[in-house]
Amino acid sequence: MRVRAIMFALALAIASALAGGSLQRLRAAGAAERSASETTWVRYVMVGLGGFRGVISEVLWLRADRLQEQGRYFELAQLAEWINALDPRAADAWAFSAWNLAYNIGAMTPDVESKLHWLHAGISLLRDKAIPANPTAPSLYRELGWLYQNKIGTADDPANVAYKLDLAADATRPSGERLHPLDPATMAEIEARFGAIDWRLPHAHAIHWAWRGLALNPTGFDRESLRRMVHQSLATLILSGKFTGDVEKGKWSVGPDWALVRPTMAFFEESMVESPFEGRIYRIFLEALGKRLESEGEDALAKEVERRLYELGGPIEEEP
Repeated sequence: MRVRAIMFALALAIASALAGGSLQRLRAAGAAERSASETTWVRYVMVGLGGFRGVISEVLWLRADRLQEQGRYFELAQLAEWINALDPRAADAWAFSAWNLAYNIGAMTPDVESKLHWLHAGISLLRDKAIPANPTAPSLYRELGWLYQNKIGTADDPANVAYKLDLAADATRPSGERLHPLDPATMAEIEARFGAIDWRLPHAHAIHWAWRGLALNPTGFDRESLRRMVHQSLATLILSGKFTGDVEKGKWSVGPDWALVRPTMAFFEESMVESPFEGRIYRIFLEALGKRLESEGEDALAKEVERRLYELGGPIEEEP
């Protein structure tokens, strides 16, 4: 018990030190930059903890919860790095850390350049550290895909256009210099299944990472959520799957890609067989898509979509 108490005290001391002494450097330099002496000390402590690493990790998580409640996200980023070092196989810890970097700290920074920095930090943490440490964890591929689908792909963040233009510009760089690299073999598989994809778009990247997760043959919620990420992203690309903007002039505009309609329907059909609830989502999708196709003058495709909708029971009636 005395040894456990000593380790508990040590954990509190570590947490306090992380929340204080290195905070200014974290704010100024970013989570990825650390001094050589600090890195050496971290490794030394980790080795010395031995079997008590789990105890220390639990204590640091308690500290992390407190920092989260207090909105002290910069300190939380530093603390999360230690938690990940203590237990690199904990996928949830990596996801928590990436979310904090991309969403919480990014929201606290006033300028677009800083927001982009923390978004890249969250993406890099998952892609370059979390997934290599846990290559068979489907949830990490889903979390990475979500950053593209939600953080970059929606208009929720005031800086979302800058994120989209950054991603589109990145696709023009040499492969070795890209901040958002993709696996060529996975890209080829996706295009063999669905047809040409514009890889400058965030939802294309979401599909890529979800596809990588599905390649692990997950079951249950992991499989269902990854498949849903694919068909949600495909549905978005149908309406906005062709980039028509001008990156150099900072203009973001997209157009529809009707060629994706039939392969997206086929993927939905598979999902519906695996999970009956997806049938409800599919019918909502078909109804909205049919109306959009009709308004765009795509009459033949609109009739095909409408026919399938009524084969499945017609539009979903709103509950009273």
